Amino acid sequence: MSVTGDGFDPARRLACLPMYDIPEIARGTDRLWSGLAARLSARGVSRVPLRLTRVTDPRPVWLDNNLLMAQTCGYPFVTSLAMRVSYIGTPCYAADGCVGPRYRSWLVVHRDAFGRSLEEFRGRRAAVNSWDSLSGCKVLEMMLPRGETLDIFFSSVTISGAHASSIDQVSRGVADIASIDCVTWALLARHRPAVIESLRILDAGPLLPALPLVTAATTPAADLEALRGAIKDLLADDCSDCFDDTLIRDVSFDSERDYGEITARLSQVGVDGSGGGRRGKN
Repeated sequence: MSVTGDGFDPARRLACLPMYDIPEIARGTDRLWSGLAARLSARGVSRVPLRLTRVTDPRPVWLDNNLLMAQTCGYPFVTSLAMRVSYIGTPCYAADGCVGPRYRSWLVVHRDAFGRSLEEFRGRRAAVNSWDSLSGCKVLEMMLPRGETLDIFFSSVTISGAHASSIDQVSRGVADIASIDCVTWALLARHRPAVIESLRILDAGPLLPALPLVTAATTPAADLEALRGAIKDLLADDCSDCFDDTLIRDVSFDSERDYGEITARLSQVGVDGSGGGRRGKN
C-alpha cells in the first residue's frame, strides 16, 4: 500500500497505531483496531481499513490525506503536523507515571552506574530515540541546565531509533543514560523484565500531555465525530480484550488545548518549539 500526501481518497484509508506497538502486544493492538473498525462501520463510516498499516517510519502516514486514525507524538503534533491533522483524543494509560491524559518520561541508567542526579551524568553518553521525540529527546533537553545543549552536556548523543533500542543500549553499556516514555517502560517491564531489571530510574521528567490520536485534516467532520463515538462505544462495551494489552484505560476528548504547554515549556528553556531544537551531535 502506498502512503502519500495526495488528495483525499476514501477508497484507501489508513489506520496506524505505531507508538507502543512492540511485537509482544501486536495481537492486542490488532484486537483494539478490529473493535474500533467494527464500531466505525456500524456508525456508517465508509471503507474502514480492516488491518493496521505497520511501517518503520510513521511520519509519511501521519501526513497522508487518507489517514483515518493514527497515534502520534506530542512534539510533532504541535510542530510538523500542526494544521495537517485533526485531534481525536488522548488515551489515558494504566502505567506508573501517568495521570489521566498525561504522562512523563523516566531518565534511566544502568543499575550499577555511579551517580544519583542528572548532573553526575555530565560528560557521559546519551541515547535518544529520535530528535523529534517529546519523551525521548525534548524532555531531556528540558531537564538540562538552562543554556546548555545536548552536545555540551553529554560527550555523545546516539540516535537509537526507538525507546526499546535506547533501553537496550543502556543495558549493554553502549550508552549511559536515556529518557524513556513511562508507557513504553511499563510495557517492557511486563514483557521484557530482564532488560528493565538491569536498569534503574534516575529521575522523572515533567508531567505532559500524552500521545494524541489524530486523523487527517481532510477527514470529513462526520467521520471525526464517528471516530470519537466508536472509541466511546468500545469503552462503554467494556472490551477488556481490546485494551488490556495496550494499557489504555480511558480516552480524553477535551485535552487538545493542553498541547500548547509543550511549546511553552520548550520556549522557557530555550528549545525551538517550531520543529527545530537544541540538538546534540549524532
